[in-house]
Amino acid sequence: MIDRLSELEARLNRLGEEVRSLAERLDALQSGMERSHVPPGDRGDREQSPSLSGALIQGANGSGLASEALSEFATICFLLVVALALRTLTDNKVVGQGAGVLLGMGYSACLIGYGQLRRARGKKSSALFVVCGFLLLFSIVLETHRRFGSLPSEAAYLVLGLSLVWALHIGLRQQARSALSAGFLGACSAALCLEFPSPYFPYPAALLLFAGWASYLVRRKQAISWLSFGVFALTVVLWWLWVLKVRAFLLRGQSAPAEMALPFLFPMVGIFFAGSFLSALLVASEGKTPFRAWDGFSPAAGSLLLLAVVHGVARPWRADPSTVGWTLLGCAAAQLMAAWWFAKGSHHEGRASTAFLLAGILLTAGGASFLSVSPFPTLAGCSLLATLISAWSRFAPVNDFRVIANLLQAVVCALAAWLGSLGLPLEPGAAKAWPLASLALSCLLHFALARRGVEGSRGGFAPDLDTTNQTGLLPFACALIYSFAALRLVWFQALHPLDIEGENLFLGGQSILINLGALGLILIGGLKRDSRIVGIGASVAAIGAMRVFGHDLWNLQGLPLVFSMSSIGGAVSVGSWVWSRWNQDSPDRRLPD
Repeated sequence: MIDRLSELEARLNRLGEEVRSLAERLDALQSGMERSHVPPGDRGDREQSPSLSGALIQGANGSGLASEALSEFATICFLLVVALALRTLTDNKVVGQGAGVLLGMGYSACLIGYGQLRRARGKKSSALFVVCGFLLLFSIVLETHRRFGSLPSEAAYLVLGLSLVWALHIGLRQQARSALSAGFLGACSAALCLEFPSPYFPYPAALLLFAGWASYLVRRKQAISWLSFGVFALTVVLWWLWVLKVRAFLLRGQSAPAEMALPFLFPMVGIFFAGSFLSALLVASEGKTPFRAWDGFSPAAGSLLLLAVVHGVARPWRADPSTVGWTLLGCAAAQLMAAWWFAKGSHHEGRASTAFLLAGILLTAGGASFLSVSPFPTLAGCSLLATLISAWSRFAPVNDFRVIANLLQAVVCALAAWLGSLGLPLEPGAAKAWPLASLALSCLLHFALARRGVEGSRGGFAPDLDTTNQTGLLPFACALIYSFAALRLVWFQALHPLDIEGENLFLGGQSILINLGALGLILIGGLKRDSRIVGIGASVAAIGAMRVFGHDLWNLQGLPLVFSMSSIGGAVSVGSWVWSRWNQDSPDRRLPD
């Protein structure tokens, strides 16, 4: 009796273990995870073979995705069947062309409305109906206008505008990003293609301006920046085509035809500029939504488009340069005032300040270029602006300000070299050295401000960029370049009145100027214990050595060669002396070998 009870107890224990194992396997099937209990006797076999429940779950998931994709593909096919049936009825003249167009547009509207209804009820594939409806509507408008010519331009643009309003309503009310993508980008693309390449430009321009305003509303409600970038890209295409066509007539000395709508060009680009400025201003001032990528790009985008249109059309149109220049400078002042105002705020407003500052720099350079024929006033103004921004960063220490000021100084120097402002004139008396000297002084003042380091920098798009202030050496390098160009010009003009063979003297004098400059930099850096100035002096000495041994030694002769070789020897000697004294006086701050 006792044996039978023990046997029954053992069987009950095994049954309990099996029930627990089955319960665990059921839980694993429901949760999609393999958690089945493995009995001790079967542990080795179970570890060597894959779980049956896991395989079933993975197969079910894969088949579910494939089934959903096939279902959506079949839905697209059936929707196209109905559209093609309506097209066939119209082509075979079973219904009139006007009636066929209305039937097609009505069918598209039904698809969009049905998709909107399905999304409101939380059903799947709602986006599919909305996207197909918008794409079908745009294709009907394009084909009816371009191929058959039965839909007037005004009516076609009106349909596109209404579809854009509908897409905005669906996107804002139901948070439907697919409807926004298809409606906005589809309507804007259709507006560009409707009468390409010779549209009546105010119509698509107005549609794109409305799309830009609508994308601002979407950006505030749903924080979607990529839609604004897409609309802006299509806007750039339209303005490029408009400016290209108007400019072609103006360069030939002809008046732009009426369909080019030249009187509407500047007002509409002004509206776009004002919209890009005000949208960023509102986002920055309210502080309710983050200052995102498009908000930072928006002021510069509007400024670049305005400058491109003005430079492309105003000059061949022979507009008053002073009026254009002062208008651009007024726009630049508005951007810089906004930058100054938001520089006093938090990290978020620091980013806004950087965006407005970049736009102000672009407009300042563009406006100054209209007010002077010579490039020197524009270059001097931009260099002075970089110096003022560097000083400004001391009171409103947004980190971006300091870096932008240093880089702007380097860009101005590169532009001066590209425009030939650093070269020698064709006639000795045709150029003066004082403009180059003024640029050098501006850069030296900038360098003196930049040497004070970074104190409490915060905010901006790159708060951790160049924390060691390495870009602060760029203004000093620009000052050296301007100084060399000015002294070379003085040397060139001094040699011209002399009745001697001056080529050897002039070429040798350039090498002497470089080497004497290197000598002075190394000496000053050694006396002030400034390793950065010593490094710049060593770099200048290396340039002088390459010039002496690579050019002068093979092309010069006589005293110019002797003085040139002596100058590099003196620079190297001073460098050796500074190096030895530095390492003796400051063994803990040794200069590198």
